[in-house]
Amino acid sequence: MKFMRPTWPWKLLSIVALLPLLLASSLAQAFDALTFVGCDGQSGEYRVEFDGQVVLNKKFLAAGQPLAAQVQNAIRQQAKFLAGYFYSRQGAGQLRLVVSDDTLRVSSLRQREVKYPFELELGAVQHPDVRIDQPYMAAALKAGRTKKSDPGLQIHYRASVVAIACMPQGRKVPGTITIPIPSDPFLFYWNVRPQDRRPIRWRKSFFVVNPCADAEIADLPHPYYLWYVWDPRKTGTDDERREFRCARLLKSGRDYRDVRAKLSVLRRQDPNQGALALDRLPRSRPLKVTVLWGVLDPKSKVFPYQDFVKAFSPGPLPFDSKLASFMKTAGYTEELAGGAEHDRGSLYLTAFLRHLSMILVVSDYKAEAMAGGFLLHLSARLKQSGTALELRVFFGPTDLLSGAEPAHWPVLADALALDDIVLYNGHSGLGANTSVESLAGALQLNANETSRRLKGPPYQLVGYLSCFSYAYFGKDLLELRKKSGATGTMDVIYTGSDFTSERGPLGVLEFIDRNLAARRPRARDLLSSGYFRNEDFVVIKNTSY
Repeated sequence: MKFMRPTWPWKLLSIVALLPLLLASSLAQAFDALTFVGCDGQSGEYRVEFDGQVVLNKKFLAAGQPLAAQVQNAIRQQAKFLAGYFYSRQGAGQLRLVVSDDTLRVSSLRQREVKYPFELELGAVQHPDVRIDQPYMAAALKAGRTKKSDPGLQIHYRASVVAIACMPQGRKVPGTITIPIPSDPFLFYWNVRPQDRRPIRWRKSFFVVNPCADAEIADLPHPYYLWYVWDPRKTGTDDERREFRCARLLKSGRDYRDVRAKLSVLRRQDPNQGALALDRLPRSRPLKVTVLWGVLDPKSKVFPYQDFVKAFSPGPLPFDSKLASFMKTAGYTEELAGGAEHDRGSLYLTAFLRHLSMILVVSDYKAEAMAGGFLLHLSARLKQSGTALELRVFFGPTDLLSGAEPAHWPVLADALALDDIVLYNGHSGLGANTSVESLAGALQLNANETSRRLKGPPYQLVGYLSCFSYAYFGKDLLELRKKSGATGTMDVIYTGSDFTSERGPLGVLEFIDRNLAARRPRARDLLSSGYFRNEDFVVIKNTSY
């Protein structure tokens, strides 16, 4: 599950897209330790250097905006295609590479006037969730087409990004790689001609689209977000079982350039050296834990949270018995395959609740309704270590980029302020769904209020268990705490793979329990939890601030 962003108005892109381009990020050096888990080959954090070339149609550049800013936005958009190329190539034996979103640095830049190289038919994408407000793209759509006689602007630049990489099957990460990058990153969707688009189905979504992408593009065929799912070398079949080969639709040297990138090691960690600081968890009181589950597929059948709240008012029945009875009545059986009918977030939630009895014993429970979801309170004890904990389980809308108003902000804020362990499982929203900026805006907090509220406990473990979460999450929270003058230790669990399921929170809780009992926390033990899998590429960062 990768494509985690239904419609997003252009005005909200300031959260991600307007990060300073030429600013060298200090966050890459903020962490004290870095541990890689789940890569059976070489892994590490790398600097990826490449020479890029952007070509823009001058007719669509905004006269009222500085040219330098528009060029920076184009370079930033092109660099996203570099990152997204690996998101759609997660097969066995493939190099895994996840770019940290805020690390793009440009060291040289030159430009010259040329003729625009493409003849494109720029028809609007007639999809209810697609609205194109990005100025260059909007101007292009208004014009309706491009011609090779149009004036163009060619920008050559040298850039670098920071990324984590894993080369599976015992192999070494290569020193150089070749990556396709489109010349005009804003209009590349239209490089596939209208007559070559195909009917594609993904779960309950269906649309006639540019097929040179993961099938999830049918869920949101937004040309701006093509970078997240694109694959110019894809071979597949459409919904009518007709084969297509993107190598026939898109040509290297014509529609995109193959760029050679150099990888140099920044940090490589021995997986035997765990970076977790679980010995700093409090022993004099119950652990405070919050697990947040987000709705992933609002078009599908969502968990009946209102009935759940009614069923889980405090009563004499043990939690496990009441849960089993409710699941049977609601139709969420152990054998439920899911498919397009059910929201995946709902299925992950129910699997998580059902498997909790393998890890802990519940002594008390209650559920309360929230807008579009619920908050379940559990008093429990971990089975192996006997550690008491107060567990809160949130379920509801968490995605800024979908139609439903996110309901998780107060729960997330309280968890980050007070809890020992916080685990988020939902859409990333390109990082916006848990960002400090989004949280402060939703709760109407000023800078001082945000800093005070999110100061956090002396030790906190935060897990961002969405797909490719290393790209987006956690750096703003760490920076906020450092600037606030707070002192503490923070462990952050990131994913470097296509990963969202019930397995993450269950694995983390079982891992913590086992290591509290053994008093020997080792990061590599995540893989022996019984919930994580060998193909799960997990990164743990630890820092003291």
